[in-house]
Amino acid sequence: MTGGRGFTLIELLVVLAIVGLLASLVGPVGFQQYERVRAIEEREQLYRLLEAARFDAFNKKQPLTFALRDREIVIWRGQRQTPERTIEFERLSFPEQQITVNVHGYWSHETVLWQEANQERSQRLRSVAADAELESSSANRREVGG
Repeated sequence: MTGGRGFTLIELLVVLAIVGLLASLVGPVGFQQYERVRAIEEREQLYRLLEAARFDAFNKKQPLTFALRDREIVIWRGQRQTPERTIEFERLSFPEQQITVNVHGYWSHETVLWQEANQERSQRLRSVAADAELESSSANRREVGG
């Protein structure tokens, strides 16, 4: 800054060049991080959906069936012919599979499969009995440790 009157054109151009350089370096990394966060959000949504369905089937004593294909999950309750709900995903893709959770909270398959950002992923499906087992073992650890 010269003479206290403001910035010269050269100073402004240097600052703009530095800001442009930083934006070109940080921009792609920020975009990749944004996409990764969105994929994680969808994966967490899938986990919550499966957990909620398991407890819903157990509490309402009605089995739920999930048909997974491409980017959607279609949910049926009991023996209905029309789907109860359809959920679409932007970043998760499913191979064709059908899983059911029965009235006791047990799944017909042990895992659910999907593809996320060109990477195969899977999640082990837990049963209500497995939760009770986990709860009792953690209570036993508290009694032993306490």
